[in-house]
Amino acid sequence: MDIMELGAIGELVGGVAVIGSLIFVGFQVRHNSVLTEQTGRIAGATMLQETNKSYADFFRLIAASPELASIYSKGRRGEPLDPIEVARYESLLQVHFAWLEVNYSQQKLALRDEIGGFDVLELVGPFSRKLLAASYAREWWERDAAYQYTPSFYQDATRILLDGRGA
Repeated sequence: MDIMELGAIGELVGGVAVIGSLIFVGFQVRHNSVLTEQTGRIAGATMLQETNKSYADFFRLIAASPELASIYSKGRRGEPLDPIEVARYESLLQVHFAWLEVNYSQQKLALRDEIGGFDVLELVGPFSRKLLAASYAREWWERDAAYQYTPSFYQDATRILLDGRGA
């Protein structure tokens, strides 16, 4: 065997090695894609679980205290509240709208698909509107909410929840 024949064999072996390497890389890319998709699903499920837990915690606050349940009930009906009750109702509003802002932000960042084709503000809108029905609740929104929430959430929530215009 001369040097030319050895060179040809080396070239053949090199070509086979390149093809083998490309096949291996293809399998690795596919495997990583599957893992990435599964990780995304797990993260989405975890996010949904945490969101639901936060929402349940909101109602646990109300259920645990007859006094808070009374304030919540009167506030939703727009009945008069004394100044201490108004402050406690405003705290409930802050908890609810902080939860809603997290969901809104996740949706805007495309971390969460729209729920059943609905925008999260539209979906929770009827409940949120009831919370803001009382004059003291609207006053809280107009006085404090712009400083507690992101500008985009505040503007969209105001448009959808208070002005009655859709997304």
